[in-house]
Amino acid sequence: MKIISINPNQIISMNDYPPLHSPASLKKYHNIFKKNNLDLVTPIPVIPVSVALPYLQKQDDRFEAYGKHLAKFLKKHPNAEYFMFDGTHRATGAMLSANKIPAYLIKSDEDIKQLFSLRVAGKISVTGLKNNLAETMGVIEEHYHRTKTFWTLEEKVKSMISKGDIDKEMLEHYNNRKKLE
Repeated sequence: MKIISINPNQIISMNDYPPLHSPASLKKYHNIFKKNNLDLVTPIPVIPVSVALPYLQKQDDRFEAYGKHLAKFLKKHPNAEYFMFDGTHRATGAMLSANKIPAYLIKSDEDIKQLFSLRVAGKISVTGLKNNLAETMGVIEEHYHRTKTFWTLEEKVKSMISKGDIDKEMLEHYNNRKKLE
């Protein structure tokens, strides 16, 4: 299993906002990223669209309910390459501190086993992880079958900003870092 660094516009985020579930967790992760203490952060798990799509399409009738929405989204967002299923606060903290997002790249059952072993050993905390890739994809498929909506992590964070859910300090840091880019 490989660890990669990705941008917020490359991540298809779960549609689980609003509300912001834990402002304290977001602030904690923002501070970790701001201080560049990346060894304190568990990478978020991501599955490439190229791996996920065949699993989603196997659910014929269910995929029909949201497949057109996904196709339209992917056409409009050509950089969206990965589905995430855990780690919104970590990824948002990274974006708000103008850092790339560390991610476990999951492509196979072997990758799932490695993550599962790390979780069982208490080395990482990852939710949504199941016994194999197909079962883990089931969590993602169930979510999108229910919501039928897609957005990138970047769009999600911009929504948090526009709704006033990002505190002043984090927002100032984000805006100042963006000016440097």
